[in-house]
Amino acid sequence: MDPLYKRLVEINDDYTAATLPKQVLDAGSKYVGGIMDSSGVPRASHVATPAVMACWACALVSPDSRYYHDPPLLAAFDKAADFMLKRQHPDGTVSLGSTNFNSPPDTAFVVGGVTQMYRLLQRHGWQEVQPAADKLKLFLQRTIPAMLTGGRHTPNHRWVLTAALSLLHEIFPAAGAGCPGRGMACRGVGYYRRRGMDRTQQRHL
Repeated sequence: MDPLYKRLVEINDDYTAATLPKQVLDAGSKYVGGIMDSSGVPRASHVATPAVMACWACALVSPDSRYYHDPPLLAAFDKAADFMLKRQHPDGTVSLGSTNFNSPPDTAFVVGGVTQMYRLLQRHGWQEVQPAADKLKLFLQRTIPAMLTGGRHTPNHRWVLTAALSLLHEIFPAAGAGCPGRGMACRGVGYYRRRGMDRTQQRHL
């Protein structure tokens, strides 16, 4: 086994072991299934519960992991998927937690990770993980309207929204989740002019 790969698996396993106890298991809590981060509150943003879920997913499907096809980890992953669905707003978005409520860009960051998790689990072909994978797919499907029509609050967010739409289109090709025209202008040398630039900035491109 490649030493670097072996070390990466070990790091991921250690992280999995450290984060499992942080999952909220109180059935009466609105945060049940979520994983507490440094704020002490489980969140559905890309730096919180979904980020931990990505590591858990890798552990579940890696034959070299000590958590490979581990039933307790699978149960925890399934609970986390339920948490993501419960914290998703009716418009399909999630909130950053501290700010950026019902935020399409923050949702797009989450979509970037969840699409990869879903495809990883689907390719693995493990029947027991399918219910959890289906929950991820439902979460993604719900985000499509917000990804197509939602706004952004900084210029760079157009890129994460475009990336999210591209990834969603691979899973839902018939849902119209292609990239809508955003008025992006690309010069021959590869520079992209942002719509928010003033005329002086544009002349330098």
